[in-house]
Amino acid sequence: MQRFTINRDFLEQQRQAGGTGKYREFADDHLRGFGVKITPQGGIAYYYRWTGTDGKHHRKVVGHYPTMTPSAAREHAKKLSGTLDHSRDDDVTLIAKQATREANAERAKVVPTVGEFLSGTYAKYFRTQSRNNADRTIAMIRDSFPGLMDKPLNKVSTKDIEDWRTDELSRVLKPAMHGMPAKLVKPATANRKLNALRGLLTYAHTTKVITENPGTGVAKQDEGSGVVRWLRPDEETRLRAALRARDGLLKASGCADAGNTFADLVEPAVLLSIDTGLRRGELLQLRWDDIDLDRRMVTVRDETSKCYRTRHLPLCEEAFEVASAWKVQCFRTNVRPLYVFVNAAGGLLREVAAWTDVLKAANITGFRWHDLRHSFATRAVEQGVPIDMVSRWLGHSRVEQTMRYAHRSPTFASNAIAALDRARIAALSGGQQLEQAA
Repeated sequence: MQRFTINRDFLEQQRQAGGTGKYREFADDHLRGFGVKITPQGGIAYYYRWTGTDGKHHRKVVGHYPTMTPSAAREHAKKLSGTLDHSRDDDVTLIAKQATREANAERAKVVPTVGEFLSGTYAKYFRTQSRNNADRTIAMIRDSFPGLMDKPLNKVSTKDIEDWRTDELSRVLKPAMHGMPAKLVKPATANRKLNALRGLLTYAHTTKVITENPGTGVAKQDEGSGVVRWLRPDEETRLRAALRARDGLLKASGCADAGNTFADLVEPAVLLSIDTGLRRGELLQLRWDDIDLDRRMVTVRDETSKCYRTRHLPLCEEAFEVASAWKVQCFRTNVRPLYVFVNAAGGLLREVAAWTDVLKAANITGFRWHDLRHSFATRAVEQGVPIDMVSRWLGHSRVEQTMRYAHRSPTFASNAIAALDRARIAALSGGQQLEQAA
């Protein structure tokens, strides 16, 4: 076997070359029996190899690069060599056969680092399970857990994950200023990142890369009840008035065609949000072929949904009228837009820039675009729409997420208990009619 000077420069060259899809092995030219093995994914492990007095060839992993430097690994191997009984048997055939057996065994012993597993085996698997979200999730794991990327999977502990969570929840996103407290990472954000890491660790455990899953010992962080804000009747009246006033000013100033139903996309975007409960990202990625005006139905595609599941929801009368008028307005030119709402260049719109000005004109404070979704859900629950139906419209993965709108609706409980009174009265009146007939 050819021998090499195993130092940091040599190993960095191998590391930068990345995974080659097969195992590679290099023997050291300084210490006999010392060498490195590189996994198909690019992981590097130091080993010491010797022939025992029983004539069998043995090999022991003494560390991983870059966790351990080459010189430290060589010294470790040298100390290990002094504790072993070596055979003087030079039987080439015996050594070759044993070397083959040991090489096969070592494939199972060399555990990849988290980064290697993430970029290799797990990425290949995850892309078959979640085609639309895989790259985003893989990038989130890599960016969120930089301290684990060079750590072998079997060395990741529950404490490592808990320490990360403690640091993450204390991380300052925005420093305190003007008497306001510092803005920290929310528990829900930390949970989302942890769930992504748990998915990787679970797959590594399922495929027997690791014998224990450290992620199972980390409890979910309590996210609290969350803030639910919705439009009060007086606020909605002011919001709609502000939208119409803005449209009128734009048309009167010549900034918009007076013959159009809407001056621009702001009013139809807001009204469709109130009437459908779509998330902002879902609304702005909505395509015209997602809206079926004949069936009065809108489809949220799996690649734009937060839960990555396609769902369908009906259009109420106002939503149908708004979508119909906006489509006529958008399709007057020969250039037919792909998306329902586009930017000035005709591309995908990222946000509705005038939203803040509309809220200010309507004198509405402490309100976000996402609260339009809360308004839709609260109104549906108050009007007696079954919780499971509202949950499907919203695209919730669990009906418990929708129940918070029922808890906050002042009329939900009274309407529900009134249904029992109506059932009792109906039963009694039915019984009386039967008695009279008899």
